Amino acid sequence: MKRLLMLSGLILLFTLLTACSSNSSLELVKSKVDIVNDKSKVGAIGITEGDKKGQELIPTALYYEFEIKNNGNKKIGGIGDKRLQVKIEPNDKLAAISKETVGFNIFKPSLYIL
Repeated sequence: MKRLLMLSGLILLFTLLTACSSNSSLELVKSKVDIVNDKSKVGAIGITEGDKKGQELIPTALYYEFEIKNNGNKKIGGIGDKRLQVKIEPNDKLAAISKETVGFNIFKPSLYIL
């Protein structure tokens, strides 16, 4: 009887632990990155002084698009503090090329010179 009770307790504990696991249920389905200078995607900066006053500068930027699939039953993301946050970390080659091309690593805003 004691063994049956102990076995039932272990099975219940195992079931609860697997049901409450916090494994990620998100899957990256597709990703795409382009170098763009499209005003509708990256915006524009208006010139307010000088010979070119009134004109706009459209920056060239890396533009990322992701498709993420939620494989779980739990809702991911939302409004406020519960929104989905994504962090993009460049590989070493991209960081080195940015440093060589621009003069600093564009992926570390603390290195920007104002």
